[in-house]
Amino acid sequence: MLIRSVRCFPIPAFLLLAGCAGESADPPVESQSQAVLLEVSNGGFENGNLDGWSGEAAAVQGADVHSGRWSASLAGGKEISRTFSNLEGGKTYRVEAFVKATNGAAATILVSGFDVASTRSVGTRSTSYQQLALSFSIVSPGASLPAVKISVRNGSATGSVLVDSVRVETAGTDRVANPGFEAGATGWAAYGSNSLSEALANVSSGVRSWELQSASTTSGLLACQQEIL
Repeated sequence: MLIRSVRCFPIPAFLLLAGCAGESADPPVESQSQAVLLEVSNGGFENGNLDGWSGEAAAVQGADVHSGRWSASLAGGKEISRTFSNLEGGKTYRVEAFVKATNGAAATILVSGFDVASTRSVGTRSTSYQQLALSFSIVSPGASLPAVKISVRNGSATGSVLVDSVRVETAGTDRVANPGFEAGATGWAAYGSNSLSEALANVSSGVRSWELQSASTTSGLLACQQEIL
């Protein structure tokens, strides 16, 4: 059993990674963030219009969508945007959208606002729907915050950008120490009679992964653990 990258977002507990001896190679073990999804009204344009959004040379269309019945279409050099005034200071957020660029267009997500650390952007020229994601942090922990602007832009003068399934969520906090095993097995302990050994030839990211081994080749629990504080 190979262990490559681990994330966990729990209350204090023991994190146990387990498998069975004799199994074929396992895929990377990775838990998902316990993120909190914020309401983005008409984020998928399912109202059949641009309610909640502002921008020029944009329209909804139903011929090419990622999900549902509608998506938004942006002409060359144009964008749609909306502002959020209910974001909390000191927190990290993640905005996601599915975008598609046609006829040489360039799709970009931008986040800007007085209380954001800096304007951030991410883009693609993919001609099929691709999910773009961008994380940003609100600097001030105060209660009164200015609005944060989230935009989707066609950065090219030609073509069109299709936008669908826009969402915003709070980012979770990874509670696992040494999740990618880049510091060796530090923080991890083999469970029972199992052992951990380095496996440099088979990694998902970084330069290290670790392999769980058991004295039994036919049965038994393969596991390692870490206490999450």
